[in-house]
Amino acid sequence: MGHSAEKYPWMSILLGLALVFVWGVMSLAHAYDRSLGRMNYSFTRSFMIADRLGAVLDELGRLSVAQQAFLSTGRAFPGRRNRKRRSADD
Repeated sequence: MGHSAEKYPWMSILLGLALVFVWGVMSLAHAYDRSLGRMNYSFTRSFMIADRLGAVLDELGRLSVAQQAFLSTGRAFPGRRNRKRRSADD
C-alpha cells in the first residue's frame, strides 16, 4: 500500500489550504457573531433608556399647572394653607 502523500504532494497542500480556509471562515463568523451581540446589547440598552425617558416625559406632562408652579417656585399649592406640624414637645 503506497502513501498518497508521496504520490500526490499537491493533495497535502490542497488539504492544508482547505483547512486554513475553513478555520478563517469560522474565525470571521465568531468575530461577527460577537460584534453583532455587542451591537444588539447596545441597541437594547439605548431603547430601554429612551423608553424610560419617554415615561418620565409622559409623567411630567401629566402634572397639573399648580404642581408645576410648586416645583418651579417652591411655594405651596394655591388654596392650601401651610399647616404647622406639631412636635412631641408641644
